[in-house]
Amino acid sequence: MLTAALHENSKLPNAHSYLGLALERKRRFPEATAALRKELELNARHADAYAALSRIYKARGDQRRAQEAWAKAVDLNPRLKR
Repeated sequence: MLTAALHENSKLPNAHSYLGLALERKRRFPEATAALRKELELNARHADAYAALSRIYKARGDQRRAQEAWAKAVDLNPRLKR
């Protein structure tokens, strides 16, 4: 459903983020990363997208990128907790 909506309008607010989160849950990390990065192209202040990227990078063993993404998420939304 999200992919169909994005096909119609690739700039829907939060749609790429929702797709990225769904793909993250399915452990489809490359696709999830791409969707979340697209969300950040559209909205660079999307703290939850950075938090999701942090989880994905951590799951893939990339601690440096995980920490960078998490720091950006917390910078944008200090209320985030691990």
